[in-house]
Amino acid sequence: MSNYVAFLPMLVVAILFFFIIKSMKKAKRLKSKEFICGNCGYIGKTKKATKGSFWIELALWLFLILPGLIYSIWRITSRHFICPTCGSPELIPVDSPRGKKLIKEEFP
Repeated sequence: MSNYVAFLPMLVVAILFFFIIKSMKKAKRLKSKEFICGNCGYIGKTKKATKGSFWIELALWLFLILPGLIYSIWRITSRHFICPTCGSPELIPVDSPRGKKLIKEEFP
């Protein structure tokens, strides 16, 4: 039993590391593209937003490992890109058919 208890922190770190790397790869791929906002018409780079609160995450980690781990994984996997102007998550790649159509409508 004591062997498994010693293994638990390494497992927690490995799981967090996996989700962080996965999230970073996706973010890098999407960050290099330009998007048009379907809400305000902004064209350019996006801004990353993370749901939840850092302070709640910190408190959960300080008190209990499992809830902190679950909350951290949820925050990492729920990151999304938003428009830096209006904060809308409705972003369309400029090279997509819908993006090209929006550009023609916004800038005739």
